[in-house]
Amino acid sequence: GAFGGSIHINTIQMPEKSSLLISNNYGSFNTLRNSIKWQSGNIAKHFNASIRLSRISSNGYIQRSTSKLYGAQFTLAYTPNSKTQVIANYINGSEKTGQAWNGVPQDSLATNRTFNILGLKEDGTFYKNQTDNYKQHYLQLIINKKINTNWKLNITPYTTLGGGYYEEYLVDALYNNYNLPNIIKNADTIVQTNLVRQLWLKNANIGAIANLVYTNKNITITNGLNVSNYLGKHFGKVVWDKNSSTINHTWYNLQSNKAEISAYSKFEYSPSKKIFLFADAQLRKVFYNINGFRSNPKFEQKNQYLFFNPKLGASLQLTETQNAYASIALANREPNRDDLETNSKPLHEKLINTEVGYNYKTKNGIYKANIYHMLYKNQLVLTGQINDVGAYTRTNVANSYRLGLEVEAMQNITPYLNLQANAAVSRNKIKSITNYVDDYDSGNGQLQQNFTNTDIAFSPKCVVACGASILPLYGFNKNKNCSITAQYKYVSTQFLDNTSNINKSINAFNFIDVTTTYKTTLLKKYLLNFKYGINNLFGNLYSNNGYTYSYIYNGLQTFNYYFPQAGQRHWLGVDVQL
Repeated sequence: GAFGGSIHINTIQMPEKSSLLISNNYGSFNTLRNSIKWQSGNIAKHFNASIRLSRISSNGYIQRSTSKLYGAQFTLAYTPNSKTQVIANYINGSEKTGQAWNGVPQDSLATNRTFNILGLKEDGTFYKNQTDNYKQHYLQLIINKKINTNWKLNITPYTTLGGGYYEEYLVDALYNNYNLPNIIKNADTIVQTNLVRQLWLKNANIGAIANLVYTNKNITITNGLNVSNYLGKHFGKVVWDKNSSTINHTWYNLQSNKAEISAYSKFEYSPSKKIFLFADAQLRKVFYNINGFRSNPKFEQKNQYLFFNPKLGASLQLTETQNAYASIALANREPNRDDLETNSKPLHEKLINTEVGYNYKTKNGIYKANIYHMLYKNQLVLTGQINDVGAYTRTNVANSYRLGLEVEAMQNITPYLNLQANAAVSRNKIKSITNYVDDYDSGNGQLQQNFTNTDIAFSPKCVVACGASILPLYGFNKNKNCSITAQYKYVSTQFLDNTSNINKSINAFNFIDVTTTYKTTLLKKYLLNFKYGINNLFGNLYSNNGYTYSYIYNGLQTFNYYFPQAGQRHWLGVDVQL
């Protein structure tokens, strides 16, 4: 069930003519992006193929945050007739990135904003292979069948296979935490050591999506079915210990399973050219079977959820240029695995989402406005804390809401100047929440703090984006080959936790990106597209994320960590299409 909307990504394009596109980009921090895409066009009238290979590498802005990513996609389509198409799609990818998820302490932002403590060894140097490694393979078969003028059938079975690990250097790790015996040397008992560990995940997800569509004049009925089964194997290895360099010890080996089956039906009806009505309902069953967690291997979770998610809506064409719509939906969503690990019994979320919107379209412009109200029951919200591998933790709050206004505008001022802008202003509130702080001064465990009508963490009240595109050579015989685009973005203050404490917040930030492109042809046959961009034009120093934690020891101690973004940076690229 999607909260508020859904996203459809189309990675398959099958043009009739063959083509070859080579793209290369180089930028700041030795960032390199290369891709090559070949499309066969129609082969023997019934076949079409596509291959895309890509690579991204970068030294990164933060210390030791280098990255190397590779990807490939292979697509083969078979169209025996106008009513049937079968597409096989294979995607794989791999990544090796430096770990930089601990953030930068607040007091280091001014003096060393690229600081990264991860991988620090006892001698002050850093472990060279403090990395995140993962590979994934995705296979998809898409079958589209037009049965007759009224009925269409789509079936998509898929398989996803993945595996990878974090490798980390730890100082003064307790043998007992890794199910290893203490070491006796000369009558001394050694209870801790420096070690290298790997946290592994191997997973498989197998499923299928199918829908049957009926269309007749002003009625469309869609019935769909989705089944999936996810299996994740989680295990950890100690691969080096300073007291025993040949060690290869597995200290936990756990398995989790999540199965899902859902069915939905959607009804669309247009009683007239000006009125469009729709209603849909989804029935969804989720099964969780988790055989322990790394931090608590004996803590098992076996949960089942049954959700009914309905939606109603209507759209009215007021005039040829004006349209209004409204919808109301009920959505339920289960906790994720991280929630089940950090919370003994998290509740599922429930949302009632109401939206009302208005669109106005002219010859040279489009204007849109949308008001939404999202009323939550047991929303899982971020607490501002992260665990030891950089994952954020969440907790349920009984009652909360998001109320906002979204506006969007696009206007062609002249044939060579286009302006665009969008903005969202919102209130994101928790009616009541209890915050806990470890209290070592009193020895009473935790201090309980109650807050009412506080802001939801990581929820800015205002987000604004606007841009302008100009064709500077348009005056020369209406030449459109050169374009310059400037984009501005602003994000208001957001809190790191749910206490609305300004001392635990991310400052508002803004930046401007500028991109220039120039298109030309070589030998009247090859299309060249040169690109140059400046991101963060004025070099604003800002952070776009962070986390916080507090405890009481000799008074209240609060620690904020941030993820600073780079200042001004440049990139240059060229696309060659053959």
